[in-house]
Amino acid sequence: MFKRKTITVLVTAFIVISNIQTIYGLEKGIIKQCDYLNIRSGPSTSYKVVSKTYTNNTVEILGKSGSWYKIKTSGNIEGWVSSKYIGSYKETTEEVKGEALITANSSINKIIDIANTKIGKPYKWGSTGPNSFDCSGFTSYIYQNGAGINLPRTSVAQSKVGSKISRNQLKSGDLVFFNTSGKGISHVGMYIGNSKFIHASTSKGVRIDSLNSSYYKSRFVSASRIIK
Repeated sequence: MFKRKTITVLVTAFIVISNIQTIYGLEKGIIKQCDYLNIRSGPSTSYKVVSKTYTNNTVEILGKSGSWYKIKTSGNIEGWVSSKYIGSYKETTEEVKGEALITANSSINKIIDIANTKIGKPYKWGSTGPNSFDCSGFTSYIYQNGAGINLPRTSVAQSKVGSKISRNQLKSGDLVFFNTSGKGISHVGMYIGNSKFIHASTSKGVRIDSLNSSYYKSRFVSASRIIK
């Protein structure tokens, strides 16, 4: 009886230790291709969404429960995500060199994380946050708080800094500019991958939209890379 109990305890301990080695052996993961990945307060879809993360963002792996990982983003947001959307950081960056070399940058990840926490905040002309924004106030806020970079105050002025890039060269963290007034550049947002950008919409506040939507596709003017 004693031997059987001892063997059971040893087997259990081995399984637990093996699982921990798997978790901590990963250390860092990278988000696989998706529109976005919900970060939840617990390890199932029944728990509330506390934030979002996006393709090629890097995360720390803190633990595991079933098919869910507990993660920590570069913006120090902790929560649970489905493990099927987490890839090996080393392997994935080798496979997607162009995109991952930019989005793996901790500054860009932090800018995106901060931007996500502001989704739903209202638009207010002339406001630079933290509880309301106009479009250039929003990009100024997230770059300052995410990377310590001071952008010019207006969308027109922001379009003149950084390196000019074409639309097909866009990578996460790039600024995208639009002509929504019919008089030249009048709106700015930040590209986050998968043809999506986050911005302070005049009518709907901070939100994520698609560059491929008929409205923004026809009004796209230019893009700039601030962090190389």
